[in-house]
Amino acid sequence: MDYKEIFSILLFLSINKSSLAAKILCISSPHVGHVFPIVQAGKVLQTKYNHTFTVVGDHHLISNPLMANSGVSLIESKRLNEQNFEARAEEVLKIQAEGQAPLFKLAGMFTDMCIAILEDDDLIELLKRHKYDVMITLTSFIGDCLNFVAYKLSLPIVHYGNLFDGYSFGIPVNPSVTPIFPVANYGESMSFRQRVLNNIAFYAKIFVSNLLIRSDISNVYVPEKPYISPKDLRRHVQLTLMDFDVLMDYPRPSMPNTVFVGGLNTAPPAQKLDADFQSIMDSATDGIVVVSFGSVFKSFPHGKLDIIFQAMRKVKSVKFVMKYGKEAIQDANIHLRPWLPQNELLAHKNTKAFITHCGNSGQYEALYNAVPMIDVTINGDQFYNAERMRLKGYGLYTSLLSINVDSLAAMIEEVVKNPSYKDKILKASEIFKSRPGGIPSERAAYWVDHVIKYGGEYMHSIGTELPWYIISD
Repeated sequence: MDYKEIFSILLFLSINKSSLAAKILCISSPHVGHVFPIVQAGKVLQTKYNHTFTVVGDHHLISNPLMANSGVSLIESKRLNEQNFEARAEEVLKIQAEGQAPLFKLAGMFTDMCIAILEDDDLIELLKRHKYDVMITLTSFIGDCLNFVAYKLSLPIVHYGNLFDGYSFGIPVNPSVTPIFPVANYGESMSFRQRVLNNIAFYAKIFVSNLLIRSDISNVYVPEKPYISPKDLRRHVQLTLMDFDVLMDYPRPSMPNTVFVGGLNTAPPAQKLDADFQSIMDSATDGIVVVSFGSVFKSFPHGKLDIIFQAMRKVKSVKFVMKYGKEAIQDANIHLRPWLPQNELLAHKNTKAFITHCGNSGQYEALYNAVPMIDVTINGDQFYNAERMRLKGYGLYTSLLSINVDSLAAMIEEVVKNPSYKDKILKASEIFKSRPGGIPSERAAYWVDHVIKYGGEYMHSIGTELPWYIISD
């Protein structure tokens, strides 16, 4: 029996479960910022569709309060713990914050994580006993590797994420009008030089992506089944949930099995602020700026944190509440806290702006709550994200490497006091919330349930069978 017959059987089985509750397995990155958006859809799949949703991760992910209190099932992998993902991610971020681009170091970290799962015999046996019905994992080369966990478990595959690659989805992409995410931080209106570079980026991305995934994974880690290449296995992904929205990104061509649900993590405030945060926010009658640099980045290059503090002290007209340190501290107009209820703070009426590292999830939370942004980019897709935000008129940005006190303070003053930024993101927020089908996590849950009931093969394009030089012609 070859792999095509295997997937035909899986599709038949998935279609004939239309009236049954399904068991959904999610294996993604151990970074909570990568996992929590799809967990939001997982909670809807449990409450609205009566499915179960289980996440596999290391100790850092499983013990994170966001995950521990999410209501989904959690499974800890001892082999993943041995990879020490948290420390390795911090090391990579430090290198990137200093202006270097350790692509293969980053790819190696995620590949090691994937291989650790494939080699975790106890985990694989546990997952087999649970008899899951579908597996959800990330897009890009990370998913290309983790797809083999699904292949080993004989599970249909759903992808999610914001690493858009038209070629992988069988979508004819024209790099002259579509910026190549995340390597080209251009807008839609590119100069001739930018269009040339964007085309180069498109083909380079295809080439490099093929280098980042081992071709022998099937033979080495799934020897009990017919050989299948990473590229061929990718073609059998039933559904891709893209964490993109035209209100924050650019119009992109797509296929029926590619659903745009940008802002998977967005939702109305889930809880009331505690007394400490409520007092800070209510007392900021002239406005407050929320400051957060994500859940992984914990240490700044020498002198950069002091520049940020000096810039905030210079803007005396507003207060700041910042995620930093291990204890609650007030320094002039700055309130430091080890953790922030970010969505709830952004939703407060006194919030005037959001200083962020420009991660995808944080941008969409700002969009949902209609809060203009000052982005301080550090690494990865953040440069692309920052430029799209600036072009939309939602704020301004700089990079951590190039910031200085005066320019950052001037950006904060401009975004807080110039109503054009607020007006533009407020209109976008109203459109975002008016979409049929509910918030993005609800729309994503609908499509996952749809694929569980009916399969996704009928939505596939023949483009997935074509080589890059034909589909991009």
